[in-house]
Amino acid sequence: MAVAALALTAGCGGGSGDPATPGARTTLVPSTPPAPSPAERSAEVVTNDGARLRITLAVGGASVAGQAEACATGSPVAPATVPVTLTVVNLGDRTAPLPPLRLETTAAGGAEERTLVRAGAGECSPFPRVAPLGPAQMAVFTGSTPAGGGRIEVRISETDFVLTVSRP
Repeated sequence: MAVAALALTAGCGGGSGDPATPGARTTLVPSTPPAPSPAERSAEVVTNDGARLRITLAVGGASVAGQAEACATGSPVAPATVPVTLTVVNLGDRTAPLPPLRLETTAAGGAEERTLVRAGAGECSPFPRVAPLGPAQMAVFTGSTPAGGGRIEVRISETDFVLTVSRP
């Protein structure tokens, strides 16, 4: 829904502010809400074996084209879901195994919920896995999370790495 703000500004000619009065002007400033976009966070991490990775988590917005359908969250309480995209890029110059990632989801009220993702037609899981990534290679996991606020965290078991995104 577009909202319009009407600003009446008197001109220098001593007008009364009435648009019919010479020297007065009316400015109509349309204001539209921004298009929905994903909440997204990205961070780099160096794993214990020296692999440099960029991990990006996007919640909301459109799913990545060409990816498998979203995973069902299995939450009877929150049937509405929003898309989730987790991307891992190998920034190094050698092949790197994907570290043990896990997605932890907390509802606005503090209860734990499930966010499930998968690569391609793979299995839906809160623990994304793929074969080692070559230099500059990326893995994209898509899925869904229950709507209704809260947050999703990506954690790496072998480090204190945490990447947090708020859910819509």
